[in-house]
Amino acid sequence: MRKILLSAILLSSTIACKKDNLSSESKQQQAEQNLLDAKSVYKQEFSKALAKALASNSELRAFIKNEALKKFDQDYDVLYQMVKDEVIGDKKFKDIIAEQYEKKENLNELDRLYPTLTIFVPKLPMNSFSAEKWDTQTEIPQVAYTLNTTANVPIVNEKGEEYILEAKYTPSFPVVVIKENEVVKVSSGAANSTKASASNGSEEKESNKHLLKGSLYTFEFLDEAFNGLNDKNQKSSSKLRASTINASAIDSKIKQAYDTYKNADGWQRDYIYYDITPGQPKGKFNYDYQEHITSFSMNDANSLGFISDQDGDPINNPKYYDPSVKGNLPRIPWIGDAFRFKVNILVNSKNGAGPSLDKYFTVEAQNLYDAKYKKTGVKVGPIIVGSGVWELESISPKKVPLNIPIFNWDLAEYASTIKIIVEEVDDTAEESRSETRVVKFATNFGIDASLGNEKAKIGLKFGASLEEDKTSTVSYKVTKQSDQLGDVIVNFADKIATAFDGSSYTTREYSSGMYTIGIEPRRVQ
Repeated sequence: MRKILLSAILLSSTIACKKDNLSSESKQQQAEQNLLDAKSVYKQEFSKALAKALASNSELRAFIKNEALKKFDQDYDVLYQMVKDEVIGDKKFKDIIAEQYEKKENLNELDRLYPTLTIFVPKLPMNSFSAEKWDTQTEIPQVAYTLNTTANVPIVNEKGEEYILEAKYTPSFPVVVIKENEVVKVSSGAANSTKASASNGSEEKESNKHLLKGSLYTFEFLDEAFNGLNDKNQKSSSKLRASTINASAIDSKIKQAYDTYKNADGWQRDYIYYDITPGQPKGKFNYDYQEHITSFSMNDANSLGFISDQDGDPINNPKYYDPSVKGNLPRIPWIGDAFRFKVNILVNSKNGAGPSLDKYFTVEAQNLYDAKYKKTGVKVGPIIVGSGVWELESISPKKVPLNIPIFNWDLAEYASTIKIIVEEVDDTAEESRSETRVVKFATNFGIDASLGNEKAKIGLKFGASLEEDKTSTVSYKVTKQSDQLGDVIVNFADKIATAFDGSSYTTREYSSGMYTIGIEPRRVQ
């Protein structure tokens, strides 16, 4: 009787344990499903189909690698709509994927819901995986996809099994990412469709450089600066310029401006743009120089965490720090290797309201910060995650040298201050804004006979006459869901070079609290 009772108890316990395990797995699956909305289910389905196709087709793996290496948008991205009709082996890309679908009509719906669907090959820490390093014969990547509901990342393995990787972790195994493209959008309007058609006119060909023609859509870059197919963007490299510059590297006229006003009251830009000195207090405008963005850096780990908020600005990610991570380190994304920044330069002109000057630049993650990782093992539900994952140990910002021209700062036309607003781009949709502020305009300009009866600035600084305060409005656009990093004010009167120690000059920089940016005039002709 005791044996029967004991057997019954053991059987009951075993059944209860099995129920608990099933319940735990069921809860995990339910939690995963709760993250999916009606639209993202199609992205999940595509990811599962791609994972299975990659596992069985080395030619497909080689094709994706080669397309990613082209860096058409200056990142390792492959725009699905641009490659889906490409033949791989004896089949089209879309047909290889369709073979893994139960409902093939869902692939057509995916085209409609995600026109900018992108396959991204990440560059993972410690050189563990990248497009360059990918051995397509032996390495079968898993497939991750992004969601707008969480900073965590769902990943599908080659068996079609799915698990959620916490945002604080980075894979150490081969993986590709399904996401929406941040810098390519569907071209709008009949005019753009017409431009995308074949043409023999050189002028029209020039205007087509930023357009990409797919079978269903015509695409355009958010800005030409993101066009990795443009030879100019591929070959351009900015000069190394930092806040401390060796005397041999700084422009000779900035040196002279520093020496001229080191012990005298006046503005260095007066000398740069008008050749004005205390001994020669009038001059014509000099077009040889333009203001430039010369450097950029995030200020600290907190600021880096703010821009590392994963694709689509997830609504369930109010904090950019994970308190469970030692040292309270930020979450650093691996679903995109490049950070894209937009700079709005609000320049108030005397002729009234006008648009801002918009500039974009791209920074690879390795150039924006130094990061150190450690390997850690993770088990998620029933899935053991590869050979482990990377966990962030430390991070520190780096200074990025830039050489982006802005405008010729003529005080006869423009206010004595400009406002600079920086955002990190997460989306291509834009919204219009405007800003009205009171700014100062110089009034000490006139026709001077000694300078060939040309318009000249007369007097140092604002001259003997009073400057004029005006209310001026500038319109500008921001990209929706992007991270707004704050603004800085640059004054014409600000010193360009602030110190010289006998061998190096220190130049002025501007901080918003989250970032630091360098602005100075550079010779353009």
